[in-house]
Amino acid sequence: MKRHWIIVVAGLIAGGACYGAGAEEQPALSKTPVTKTPEQLEAERARRIEAQNKVWNAMSVEERARLLQLHSDLQQLPKEELKIIRERINRYLRMKPEERKQLEENYERWAKMSPAEREKARQSYLRLRWEHEQRWRKEHPGQEPPPFRLSKPAPAPAATTEPAINSPVSTAPAENP
Repeated sequence: MKRHWIIVVAGLIAGGACYGAGAEEQPALSKTPVTKTPEQLEAERARRIEAQNKVWNAMSVEERARLLQLHSDLQQLPKEELKIIRERINRYLRMKPEERKQLEENYERWAKMSPAEREKARQSYLRLRWEHEQRWRKEHPGQEPPPFRLSKPAPAPAATTEPAINSPVSTAPAENP
């Protein structure tokens, strides 16, 4: 799992650098579809390659080595995992600046936590998700609950025996009325 996270983060950094490098050269999209000639397509391709070369040449030797290792690691992944990684990179690249900032803040907060604090946060999140699912099922019988998203950090878990959290949370409806 840690390897995948490193790959995703490195890919986001490298993808963001390559994505942003040619951004100022991209023309505004028009509302009418335009058929491009082969010469125009080749010229666009050449501009993209030039922008990528500019980014590559600006990288240090260490950054290049990390990027080449990342590329090698990505090529060895199963196609389904690679598809998931690409989807997440694209989702990150489409994020608004405030969403990226929140993601970075969450990552920094998580990185500063001790393993015990991380486990406590996981337990709290799973408890809150379980409670959300139970409330939803009670209010909307027969419907699957929507995805659970926290709008702020989860509070410390209360002393309860409700869901057994060492395994995935049960999504079966509660049996107590």
